Amino acid sequence: MAFIWPAAVPNAGNEIPTMLIKEKMNQILKDMLDYEAGIDAEAKPPLLTFDPGETGI
Repeated sequence: MAFIWPAAVPNAGNEIPTMLIKEKMNQILKDMLDYEAGIDAEAKPPLLTFDPGETGI
């Protein structure tokens, strides 16, 4: 999934739009992994469940 940079980013001068990047990451996690941060306090975030021993990665 490619990140498409909006043409009209407020304050696009020298600032990095970190809020825009955070919102996009949240959208990707929701779409791909069906995960939303803060919804379930007991749920382990998907990026923390990585196991280097997994096959097929």
